[in-house]
Amino acid sequence: MEKEKVSFFVDDQNLYYPFDKLKRKLNYRKLIEHLRGRWRDVISVDAFIVQNSVDDTQLADSLRAVGIRVHSRLPKVFPDGKRKADWDMGIAIAAIMVADTGRTDIIVLVTGDGDFVPLVRYLKMRGIRVEVASCGKHAATSLKMTADEFHDLDHVAYSVTDPYKKSGAAP
Repeated sequence: MEKEKVSFFVDDQNLYYPFDKLKRKLNYRKLIEHLRGRWRDVISVDAFIVQNSVDDTQLADSLRAVGIRVHSRLPKVFPDGKRKADWDMGIAIAAIMVADTGRTDIIVLVTGDGDFVPLVRYLKMRGIRVEVASCGKHAATSLKMTADEFHDLDHVAYSVTDPYKKSGAAP
């Protein structure tokens, strides 16, 4: 049996708050290993992060060190002090570009953002299996229903995260 080829797109900001409430941070290696399973080859892992602090820069460096392609940006600061650094379009374009190569059978979107429903529909029309992984309580129902499979990270939160440390970042 030939292994399925899978590509991951991780919306780091979308998972930050659910895990932060647990005083934990996402461990990318553990997450990818959990979702990959035994019968899949990982083609690519793209992480989309917002750089708000030195810790985020360290995170980006540690992710690159283990072969994860990192897309990072600084948040835009509005006159009222609100900050925004949305990666939705970046994730969508990157996923479409990977799908266009024909090198992947499955795309796993690690996000709970319902704005990705049109992307999921498009990729499925192209013959790509689309899975979504997120914390179930924080994931849009429309996204869970549109995906071929939903992986509820609430059930494995402690096995795909690490407790916060006083300093430093781990992938």
